[in-house]
Amino acid sequence: MSALEYIYRMVLLKTWLDRWVLLAGISFLLVGGGCLKIPGDYRTIGPHAELEAPLLPVDSCHPGVLSHENISNPVPVATLDGDGFTLASWNFQKGRQPGWPVDLNQLIGYADIVLLQEARLSVELSRVLAQKSQRWDLAPAFIYRDDPIGVLTAAQATPLNRCIVRTREPLLQVPKSMLMTRYAFNGGVSSLVVVNLHGINFTLGTASYRNLWQILTTVLTPHSGPLIVAGDFNTWSDMRLAIVEDALTPLGMASIKFPKGKRSMFRGHAVDHVYYRGLTPLTITVPQVESSDHHPLLVRFKLT
Repeated sequence: MSALEYIYRMVLLKTWLDRWVLLAGISFLLVGGGCLKIPGDYRTIGPHAELEAPLLPVDSCHPGVLSHENISNPVPVATLDGDGFTLASWNFQKGRQPGWPVDLNQLIGYADIVLLQEARLSVELSRVLAQKSQRWDLAPAFIYRDDPIGVLTAAQATPLNRCIVRTREPLLQVPKSMLMTRYAFNGGVSSLVVVNLHGINFTLGTASYRNLWQILTTVLTPHSGPLIVAGDFNTWSDMRLAIVEDALTPLGMASIKFPKGKRSMFRGHAVDHVYYRGLTPLTITVPQVESSDHHPLLVRFKLT
């Protein structure tokens, strides 16, 4: 059977299981054909010299990796304002839809920290980021036709240190990435850890999904300061959302309560979230956009 015949048959199938199994076959064709490559190391991609140091691999992303003893830039060039800073999180669907540069420009204009999921590092995305003079890191999950794709964290503040977690989809065997970054507040009063997460999606059970959150909590538990975990969690079932709550509640984290009906819904569930600790939410908004199948989330915080 040719690759085109394989994809055509997938379109004709109706059940979730059939689609997922055939998606795994398409993934095999892409990887085997050389269109899709998985990075062999755990480096981020960014424009600034201070961001080009290699990151610790996931098997060394131990609970102390985000501590003061493991900072890659001990003297931050720029810090966050503890009296007020804005975070934006958006799955912008690899920039496939028209109009995303305008929407992203607006988000960057509003926010001090921008978290992107499904970020495809195209020439256009690089141009938008360069115009805003953002400090940014892309944690590549995979490379498709020479374009790295993963989660991207951009900020006005300079990262102190950061760490990548890369987890393969059990069925597709194509990874999702997670990027943890630590920033200093002005005055040196505390530091904030921000986790940009794109949760695994194509699973038959919940074991792999639960394992992802166990990895996250193991790394974050030693950090006692302010904390944000945000992104596209792929919580398209009550069971998946319960796993997230079971992982983050013991860390003392609470979820932002967004205006009802504003977030994008998949299978009747919101999949995009912002959880926080040690901070006070000031404003909460969900801009409605047409340039992605996800609406961005914006939250303004102050240090508690």
